[in-house]
Amino acid sequence: MSLKDYIVSYIPGLWEDSKLPQEWLDWYNTLDKLSYSGVSIPNSNYQEFINNCKKYLPYLSDNQLHNLYYKLQETKRGTIIEFAAPALLVDHSCHIISIQAVCHVDDNDRIIGYGTTTFVLYRTYIHRCPESYNELHGDAKKSKPLYYDRALKYARKHWNNILARQPYMPAEICRFADPSQTDEDPCGGPQQIFNVYVHYNKCYEDIINGSSKQHKIYNQHMLLIYHSLLLFCELGGRGHGNSIICCYDGSALGFSSCSICNREFNDKRYYCIGGSAPICDKLYEYVKDHEAVIRIHYKLKFDQQIVPNRKLLERAQNTYPKVKFQ
Repeated sequence: MSLKDYIVSYIPGLWEDSKLPQEWLDWYNTLDKLSYSGVSIPNSNYQEFINNCKKYLPYLSDNQLHNLYYKLQETKRGTIIEFAAPALLVDHSCHIISIQAVCHVDDNDRIIGYGTTTFVLYRTYIHRCPESYNELHGDAKKSKPLYYDRALKYARKHWNNILARQPYMPAEICRFADPSQTDEDPCGGPQQIFNVYVHYNKCYEDIINGSSKQHKIYNQHMLLIYHSLLLFCELGGRGHGNSIICCYDGSALGFSSCSICNREFNDKRYYCIGGSAPICDKLYEYVKDHEAVIRIHYKLKFDQQIVPNRKLLERAQNTYPKVKFQ
């Protein structure tokens, strides 16, 4: 299901335009930039700081940016200041943006001091108020962060027809990995390539329920499939499932190898546990249909395997759970 199709089904009758609002797309791209290494904000003078912040924080007023600037000057170097930013889909929620002075580290990555001429601005996590859910949920927080009302007002002004309270949707992260390569993570494991996020209409454990045909049952209960971490931050919540998937055949990887394609990797205490079902047909079709955009989104090389081999996937589906994981 595409994002637009999801919005249509999520909020029936409110979608009239064939395109997402430009303000929504611009803000999505801004959050995407802030979600990884963040962006640098020069601090050589007051006006330069204000002008640069306006590029990334269009919802804040001049007075709020003014207060943020002087708050940064007055606080101890290295102090992190957090404040709210507009949510993309879920009403009564916000992303949390952090800003702090750039730190200097030694060869062992230990902080040895903080700069005075540059700040770094980055997205850290999602803040969900109780009103953002259709029912009581453990993720909700009653407190409201700095600039929360301003962030909510901006989202409602520019994409109010998209915002809605979220129904309970159990989630799973399908982490596609290459078992022929070892990841740079200290725990080793197969090299992670990209993630696909899945939501179901019932509890993950209830779907499995001991069935040997899990991949067929998943097809019946999938509500939403997408590959954007930003949207998962809003919709995913805590308590989601995790599956490490072989990019060559779509099966769940074992402790140190793939039982279908027989590729091996160094586990080093990695969290591949084996036993999970191979991906279902809907998930396979999503990856196949969105190969180009996934490749661009995750900045993958052209020769990187993304779509599992269909015949190998069918073999994995037909042999599960008879295979032995190693």
